[in-house]
Amino acid sequence: YSNTKGVILETAHPAKFLDEVESILNEKIEVPERLAILAEREKRAIHLSNDFNGFKKWLMDNLA
Repeated sequence: YSNTKGVILETAHPAKFLDEVESILNEKIEVPERLAILAEREKRAIHLSNDFNGFKKWLMDNLA
């Protein structure tokens, strides 16, 4: 799907908060290979307001 644009919203994997989760559970958490690869990539962030219509407009302007 390399030519497909999309937005993915999901909950966080425990490995995203590795230090905290391992400390609380007192055990080692295995980081999935796909997540480890993503951690090495440059972070890209777009700051949006917490307004649904603004979010919808951004989606329509950038992904439609």
